[in-house]
Amino acid sequence: MKIDKITIGLGASAFAAIIIALVIASYTKFEYKPAPVESEINSIVVGDLKINERESFYAKNIVSPMKISKTAKKGFPGTPLDALAPLPKPEESEPKISMIIINNLKKMAIINGIVLSEGDMIGRNKVLKIEKDRVSIRSSKGERWIKLNQ
Repeated sequence: MKIDKITIGLGASAFAAIIIALVIASYTKFEYKPAPVESEINSIVVGDLKINERESFYAKNIVSPMKISKTAKKGFPGTPLDALAPLPKPEESEPKISMIIINNLKKMAIINGIVLSEGDMIGRNKVLKIEKDRVSIRSSKGERWIKLNQ
C-alpha cells in the first residue's frame, strides 16, 4: 500500500494545528466573570441566614381511612345471606340453586348452600356455565341445565 505525499501532509498539518492550539491555550489566562445574579448569590454569608425551627404539629380528630361510611352501606342487603338463600335440606341429592349472582367480572351461584363459580366442582358435578336464571352442570349422567326456580 502506497501512501502519497498529500496524505502525509494532511496528517502532519492536523498534528501541528493541535500542538499550536495547546501552546496558545497554555499562555492564555481565562478569568471567570459571574453574571450579576450569580455575584449576588455568592455574596451571601452563612452568618446572615436565619433558620426558623419548625414547630411541632399535633393532628386532632383524625378518622381512620379504613372505616366504611354509613352511605357506603347503602345497597347492601340488611338480611344475612343464609336468610336470602336458605340451605337445602340434607336429604336432597339433586343440585338445588338458591341464588345466582352475576356482575361484569364474576358469575356465581349458590348450589346446595355452597357458593360456586364456573368451573368449580360440587361433589362429582362440575359447574360449566352460569346464566341469569339457570346453571349448566355436568355429572356422570351427562350435561344438563338446572333452573333457578326448580
